Amino acid sequence: MILDLSYALEVRRSYSSNTRTQEIDAAYFYKSKAFKKLEYEPADIPKLPIKQKYSPSPGDVLYIGPGCNIPRIKLRDLLLNNHAKTTNDVTKATHIFVDTTFQKMVKSTWLHTINKKQLIQFVELLTEDHLEPSEVEDIKDVIKDLPDDEQINVDNGVRYHIENRSCSLFNGVNKVITNPNTRSNYMNYVDLEHVDNWQYIMSNLDKVYDYKCLISHINAEDSITITEEVFQQLSSMFKSEDKDNHILAMEIMANSNYIESLMYLEILFVDHGSKINDCSTKRHVNFKSLVDFLDKNLNYLSSGSSQGIIDSLIEKNVITLDSLKYILNRYTEDFYHSTQHFEVKQVTLSDKLAKILNVNYIKTVKEDYVPEVIEEQIEEQIEEKETKPEEFSWVE
Repeated sequence: MILDLSYALEVRRSYSSNTRTQEIDAAYFYKSKAFKKLEYEPADIPKLPIKQKYSPSPGDVLYIGPGCNIPRIKLRDLLLNNHAKTTNDVTKATHIFVDTTFQKMVKSTWLHTINKKQLIQFVELLTEDHLEPSEVEDIKDVIKDLPDDEQINVDNGVRYHIENRSCSLFNGVNKVITNPNTRSNYMNYVDLEHVDNWQYIMSNLDKVYDYKCLISHINAEDSITITEEVFQQLSSMFKSEDKDNHILAMEIMANSNYIESLMYLEILFVDHGSKINDCSTKRHVNFKSLVDFLDKNLNYLSSGSSQGIIDSLIEKNVITLDSLKYILNRYTEDFYHSTQHFEVKQVTLSDKLAKILNVNYIKTVKEDYVPEVIEEQIEEQIEEKETKPEEFSWVE
């Protein structure tokens, strides 16, 4: 935790032509704006042992964390079918579902730190002319339990005065207090309203699940599976100029069985990503749930690729040889790179894919070239052989 006084300690300054510096005119301290912020390291988040698989059971109590795009109506049906319930109190949950980025629970700010000793000296200098006795007492109360070298975040202007001693307030002050651990950088911290829940979650990681594993249960039994026929219909809807067709197609996608329809869903994003990206329906909670499940960026839905389709199938553990053949045939030019003088004859699986599928697959892209038989040249060669005079060799 780091004490943040950047909004609590306010110092007003003005330029003095006599000293040619920014002089302090007034100072104020607002105790209600002093907060302790819980710092965290973003690089540690991906290392958290968050579970990726969940099976609903009767009696489950689910806590759905901030940033989890789950349609509430569909969640209600899942709960009713499995005799489970949700809670807003994370401490009462048997299963905690979170957005693994925790983006809705965290913030960042710029740090300008001083230590406790520096702050005490600065407050003493302000006491006579600029701070009320009650304000001084509030400052002392806020910092009383901190070690002398504790880093405290303050406004950059305050830090500048303390570090550079640039105004007349420091005249006659011979004792220079240094701060070898001063910080001037971005700090990542937990939003104040989520601190208690954050600390509980981090202390109970055995209960924590990636909320995306809940989505696969929500869009399952009663959801439509996108088959080849449905896929062709959706493609036709996106190809039309009627935006209502685009909206309807996206609603069908959002309400499909994500796992069973995964290949076709990814292909639709690759083939029609621009129209999907330009449609406001993408911000509907149902569609956002699909976007999150596929690990896509809501603002860049037109950036899909044929390679990305395969990556998604591998990640969700639904890759098959048939799906690979389908993708290879559909996006031939993406995988067969011929040149002016050389062409690809055969394509095989990478070691990674071959191991996953446990199969040796070779696709012939180009048949063997059959050389042409040129009859005229053959006849000329035969005729030349018949008329060619016998060579004379003299041997002694």
